[in-house]
Amino acid sequence: MSKINLGTCRKIIFLIIAAISLLSMASCTNNGSSVVDSSAPSDSAADINSAGISASLQDGTTSEAVNSYTAALKDILNSPQKTAVAVNGEPIYDSDIKAAALFQEYELSKNINILKGDASFNEEEYLKQYKKSEADITDELIKQRVLAEAAQAAGIEVAMSDAESEAKTAWEIVIKNEPYYAQKLFDAYGTDSAGYIKTVAAPAQQQFMLAQKYEEYFAEKSSNKNDREKLKAEYLSHIDDLIKKADIKYYD
Repeated sequence: MSKINLGTCRKIIFLIIAAISLLSMASCTNNGSSVVDSSAPSDSAADINSAGISASLQDGTTSEAVNSYTAALKDILNSPQKTAVAVNGEPIYDSDIKAAALFQEYELSKNINILKGDASFNEEEYLKQYKKSEADITDELIKQRVLAEAAQAAGIEVAMSDAESEAKTAWEIVIKNEPYYAQKLFDAYGTDSAGYIKTVAAPAQQQFMLAQKYEEYFAEKSSNKNDREKLKAEYLSHIDDLIKKADIKYYD
């Protein structure tokens, strides 16, 4: 299997950040549950100019929120390509990070619009727990890149056709439930649903699946596989070691 070139085609890893928490999208299981807790809070928050998105959601005009988001996304995608960090020679672009942060802001604003009807909902606490800075997002993208490469080094493979099939299934649901959002997103990328799935969603899904399979592989080999807490600690330590050993270069 050839090395994944994730630095091409401006691949935004939406599938990795869709859960908002960003702390662990790999879903290695031990008795059916993830080894890594993805709900831990973060003290940092991204200062993203999303007034258009938030205002639109607050007055209930979801289409305007989608328009604001996708217009901002298009600007980011059309901006000059600048490498923010390279992982073992493979670039993660500044625009990738900014687009991921923008997507997070859109999703958080949408969730807040739904949750604010609950009298017990505390928006400040919600954002403190779930909103991640661009530095957090960068770290997550680095981690996922390193995990995917570790999976390949261990002989783990995920065919692009399998990843594309998974991505297509997921996006068929999005297209059915949120057709306006889906169409505006595809328009921002200058493509249609098939093009988006093939060039953006499928490569992201492949990386996610590699990380998932690697976590399962690690758990199966571990002497702690029957002790969830010990396995979790061991795996997190292993991820740290992988990142430390990787050739990571940051650019101004």
